[in-house]
Amino acid sequence: IDVGGGTFGTRDTFVGLRGGFGSVKLGNMDTVYKNYGDTLSFLGVSSGNFVSNSGLLSKLGFGTSSSGSFHLRRANSVVYDSPALGDVEFSIGYSPDEAKTTNRNATLVSTGIRYGGKKSPFFVAAAYEVHNDFFGGSRNSPAALSNFANLSARSKDTALRFTGSYTLLQRTTVEVNYAIMEYNETGGLAGRFNSYKHNALSVGLLHTMGPWEFSGAFAQASKGNCSLFGGAVCTTDGLKGTQASVGARYNFSKRTSMFAMYSKIYNGFAARYSNLANGDPASGADTTHAAVGIQHSF
Repeated sequence: IDVGGGTFGTRDTFVGLRGGFGSVKLGNMDTVYKNYGDTLSFLGVSSGNFVSNSGLLSKLGFGTSSSGSFHLRRANSVVYDSPALGDVEFSIGYSPDEAKTTNRNATLVSTGIRYGGKKSPFFVAAAYEVHNDFFGGSRNSPAALSNFANLSARSKDTALRFTGSYTLLQRTTVEVNYAIMEYNETGGLAGRFNSYKHNALSVGLLHTMGPWEFSGAFAQASKGNCSLFGGAVCTTDGLKGTQASVGARYNFSKRTSMFAMYSKIYNGFAARYSNLANGDPASGADTTHAAVGIQHSF
C-alpha cells in the first residue's frame, strides 16, 4: 500500500477481498514464489534470521544488489489465491513498474501451485517467477561488465523451484527444495554480461520430542555457468556456496521457550553469500553465527 511514496509497515501490508472465488489482495506482499517454497521454519524462524538459507536458495553468489534476489516482498502488488480445489491451490501475483519508461519496464510475475491438505503428511509445490528489466546479473557485476546504464539493453531473469516435504507421525518433518535460477540480458556491448545460470538445493529437518524441538538445515548453491557478449571468456570458478545450521528449543509453555542456534556459510573464493544483518562479507569470506536466548509470545 503506497503511503507518501513508501509503504505502510515493513511486513506484508495489504487490503483484499475473500469469497468462494478465492481471494484478491493489493499491497506490499511477499511474492507467490517466496510463499510457496522453503516452508519449513527453523524453530519458528523463517527469513530475516541468520539460520535462513534463502541467501543460497534464492539469490546469486556474487554482488550485493537485491535485484538478483527471488526472495522478495514487492510493493504495489496484486495477488490472486484460488479457493482450495480438494488439496490443490494455486496463486498468481503481479507487480507493475510505476516508473517505467520507453526503454525500461521492471515488472514481476510470480506463480505457484501446491498440493497438501492439513491432514495430509505430504506437501509438494512448484513456483515460477519472472523479473523483467531487473538486471540482476548486471547490477551484481563489476561496472566494466554491466549493461544497466545501456538503455538499449533489456533483461529477463527467471527462477523455478520445486518443494516437497513429509511429516512422519506428526513429530518429524523433512523438506527438500531445488531451485534453478537464470539471469539473461539482450542488447549488451561486447565483453559485457550476457547470462548466468545456477541451481541450489536445500534440505531441512524438524523433530519434536516432548517439550524439545530440534532443527537442522543444509543448503548448497552451485557455481553455475556464464557468458559474455561477443564470446569473451567468462568463468564462474569460486562461486559455489554451502550453509549448515543446527538448533534446539525447549518449550516451557505454549508461549515461552529457550533456544540455541548455530549457522555457518562456506563461500567459494569468489562467492559472497551472506546471512549478515548489516553489511556483506568480502568475496570468499565465511560467516559464522551462534545465538542463545529466551522467546516469549504475547
